[in-house]
Parts: sequence; C-alpha cells; structure tokens
Amino acid sequence: MQALPRKERERLRQRQEIQEAAQRVFSIRGFHNSTVNDIALEAEFGVGTIYKHFPSKEDLYFSLVENKIDDLGLFIRDKIEAQAAPADKIKALINAQLQYFQENEDFFKIYILEISELEKEIKSRLRSKILERYQRYLVYVSGIFKEGIKKGYFKKIDPLKMAVGLLGIIHSFISYWIQTDSSEKLTQNVDSIYQLIIEGVGRGGRFNKKGPHPPKGNE
Repeated sequence: MQALPRKERERLRQRQEIQEAAQRVFSIRGFHNSTVNDIALEAEFGVGTIYKHFPSKEDLYFSLVENKIDDLGLFIRDKIEAQAAPADKIKALINAQLQYFQENEDFFKIYILEISELEKEIKSRLRSKILERYQRYLVYVSGIFKEGIKKGYFKKIDPLKMAVGLLGIIHSFISYWIQTDSSEKLTQNVDSIYQLIIEGVGRGGRFNKKGPHPPKGNE
C-alpha cells in the first residue's frame, strides 16, 4: 500500500490530536460548558487550526461520536468472530459492549447525560448519524440470532425483534450504570443480561450450568 503524502499524514495527525484534546475537555467541562478556545489550548493549536479541520464545536463532537461508535463496532465484531456457537457469540457481544462503555465511561457519560439539552437541529443531525450505524448493527446481531434458530439454539422468534430486545436491555443497563454512583463494574452485569436473553429465547434443555450445547439429531 502506497504511503500517504507527508501533508496528508500531518493533516490526519492534527485532526486526531484535536479530537483527543476535545474528548479530554468535554469529559472535564461537559459539552455545553466547553469552548473551541478551551480545545485549542488543550491541543496546543491555534483556534484557526481547529476550525480548519472542524467548522464548529458541534461538528467536532459529531466526529467523536461517529469514531466511538465505529470503533465499538470493530471491537465487538472482533470478540464475536472468535466464537463458534451462536449463544457464545451473544455472550461475547454483551461482554464486549459493556467492556467498551466501561473503558470509555467519561465520553459516553457526556453523550447520555447531555444529548437531551442539545438544540433540536443539532440533536436531529446527531441522531441521524447514530441511527444509520444502529440499523447496520441490528442487522448484524439479528444474523447471529438467525444462525442460532437455524442450528436449534434459539426459539423461532423474529431475529430482528430478538436483536432489538437484546440491544435495548444492554442500553438500559449502560444508562442506569452511567447515571448512578455505583462502585460496581459495568461488566459485572454480563451474566445477568445473558441469562435474561437466553431464558427468553433459548430452547428448553439446550442450556445448563456448563453453558449451551447443540441439539441432537434433527431437533
């Protein structure tokens, strides 16, 4: 693969440094109380350099959200693809998503607690970007449930609805954890979420204390 020209490498380096500085500033001050000048000082760049890469504070925030969601998707897929059985893939998904949010708590706390206060137009743009990625994620997760149904691990329920239910439960646990001052690690909820899902969609007799096992014969 041909190396990027020096100017392009420099542009990407500056952009990344600005995003990292913005995340630190947002984490400390919150989105609404932060200014582009605060971010410029943290990044050790002039304000003009910030605006050269991002037209506004909102656009910089959007880029952070998109990057986090894309990174989360790659992180989850990597964990899932290391598993063979559909039920193991579901547990890996739950663990990976909780782990990622736990490790990026400061950033997601800003998003969850402050999105309701964003101006209507900005909120609409942000949700549009997130919705597109969320829908792709739903299709991916429903594919795991579809595979599990075919192999006899799960009940014959609409895979898309199972995916919506799973992600809804995960998001509820994450929101509760972020909005409370609990000393408990978010990843301590993996087994609880897994049991809620498996008891709801798992076929009777397919699961025991040692974990899932495939059906026999043509069951």
